[in-house]
Amino acid sequence: MRPPQRNDSQLISARPVAIDSDRSSDRRVGTLIITEAWEIDSANTGFGGYSAMALLDERRFLLASDTGLLAGFTLGRDGRIDRQFIAPPPAGPGKGNFKVDRDMEALTADRARGQFWAAYEHSNQIWRFSRGFARSDGHVAPAAMRRWHANGGAEAMVRLIDGRFLILSETTGARGGGGTAALLFPTDPVESPNAEPIQFAYDAQGRGRVTDAAQLPDGRILLLQRRLSLVDGFVSTLSVAHVDTIRTGGIWRSQTLALFSPPLVTENFEGLAVEDSPEGAVIWMISDDNLTKWQRTLLLRLLLPRDAMPTARPGFAAVP
Repeated sequence: MRPPQRNDSQLISARPVAIDSDRSSDRRVGTLIITEAWEIDSANTGFGGYSAMALLDERRFLLASDTGLLAGFTLGRDGRIDRQFIAPPPAGPGKGNFKVDRDMEALTADRARGQFWAAYEHSNQIWRFSRGFARSDGHVAPAAMRRWHANGGAEAMVRLIDGRFLILSETTGARGGGGTAALLFPTDPVESPNAEPIQFAYDAQGRGRVTDAAQLPDGRILLLQRRLSLVDGFVSTLSVAHVDTIRTGGIWRSQTLALFSPPLVTENFEGLAVEDSPEGAVIWMISDDNLTKWQRTLLLRLLLPRDAMPTARPGFAAVP
């Protein structure tokens, strides 16, 4: 009996996939337009399981997996992949020998400073990394997250444009019942570990579990939710909510923007990233293949047209 052969290939490929099995010409989903759909793959045995995503530059991505591995690449409009890599981060919770040590479920960035923050399940910790993920310069286990479920902890994390941090759990119930636990920190929790966050609850209203979040150019929060249906398989919903409606002990709700279900291309979408463009807000979604052979790593490019957004808040688009 030979041990399984490990493949450390650094090559990543992309191929276009059909957007709609019934109406290939129809690319509208709610108020969004699907402009690109790609299947991302690699022979590397550690590739896959991506639950988080950040944009480093236009069409340059950083992915973080359930096993703690990172993958980076630039995707050309023709599907060509450049400057790719697959590697572990320099540090993290535990020794990194097991999935529970480094289950990275959320990723957010300050592109101007080149800093990254990663949220880990099981340990319920937040780690901060320097430019290029060269090193970790701090981490924290927030007191408000210590009782979050080991496999249902921080699933979405957003560094807001004003420097606050929004963190939503996957399955941990909020105190008092109704919705899942969520936090809004007044500043970087790694920099200010004693800062008290606003504790509230997010009510998904039947859309499923929150798997990621990002901030739109108009200031609203974009939420990705996913549920599993026996009939339709994975069903994903994008919704929007206003951060200024968050209240201590309150219930936070959102409004549906788009629903992804068959015959549209569907998968276990868990990662989200947003960038501003002259056309409007460009939204990227990545799926988690759970490191299985029967699921895919799909990357969708969506457009929220500028005329479908409220007027952007002054100065937002000018900030990286």
